[in-house]
Amino acid sequence: MQDVLNYFSDKKFAELGDAGMREELEEVQFLNQEDVEDYINTVTALQVIQGKWKTLIIWQICSGQVRFNELRRMIPKASQKMLSQHLRELEQAGVIQRKVYPENPPKVEYSLTELGHTLEPVFEKLREWGELYRCQMSPQDASHMVSDVVTKR
Repeated sequence: MQDVLNYFSDKKFAELGDAGMREELEEVQFLNQEDVEDYINTVTALQVIQGKWKTLIIWQICSGQVRFNELRRMIPKASQKMLSQHLRELEQAGVIQRKVYPENPPKVEYSLTELGHTLEPVFEKLREWGELYRCQMSPQDASHMVSDVVTKR
């Protein structure tokens, strides 16, 4: 257990900002150190893509370079402030890159970084799992699972 606590003391993980994680894991019984590392890596990945619009932003950018205003049209329920915040966080995490063209008015495009492209097979596996999960549900329950992001404007 001390190895777990030492890992959480590490600056790398502390920067993720989840102070409660350390306290929660003090009570958890892991079978081995590898399980701890695997769990931490999984939580780290989820923290990077966690956010109301982040998965949809990444999904849209997977198709290629996208301008800010195109993203606004693609995701009309996301406020400009929230969209900007999520884009900034994804850029800081190294998932997307922002390219500013010296034009007037300014032209800004977003695209996936090399690291961001590694999420594409992850998203494909999530899509497959979601399809499998929804097939096991009643049509009524499955329709309730679809977010208003997709069904309503």
